[in-house]
Amino acid sequence: MVNRKYLNDALFGSGKQDYSSIFKFLTKLSDERQPWSKHSDDFKGKVRGIFPCDPLKDDIFKGSYFPLFDVITTSFCLDSAAPDVETYGKIAKKISKYLKIGGHLVIVGVLAETYYNVGEHKYFALAIAEDEVKSSWEGAGFSKYMYN
Repeated sequence: MVNRKYLNDALFGSGKQDYSSIFKFLTKLSDERQPWSKHSDDFKGKVRGIFPCDPLKDDIFKGSYFPLFDVITTSFCLDSAAPDVETYGKIAKKISKYLKIGGHLVIVGVLAETYYNVGEHKYFALAIAEDEVKSSWEGAGFSKYMYN
């Protein structure tokens, strides 16, 4: 819940959190030759919403229908939901069903850490290594992996 609040604030509210690194990264992925700040404004205009999900459930969006997405971002959701690397891989396969072919998945998380903080809140994190993350996404059908 706290993560969604921070993201809502960044996209639609006070903007106290600095997400410029994410927008700069998305700008690198696009073919457009515009400044990242313009891309940021365009991206914010295209956001369909910030949706709660439970990646451990078979139906992660609880019966809600969504068309396929061009871009899916996840912020600390996957590594805090998965209790182990095997489950992380299963979650990757579930998420891949919601992404258009040629679409992008942007994952914000921590590597090899057991927790992370959002404000004053401390959350569990799966201590997953970069090679395990890459292997999980390749197992879900993703062909490219870039760590930034």
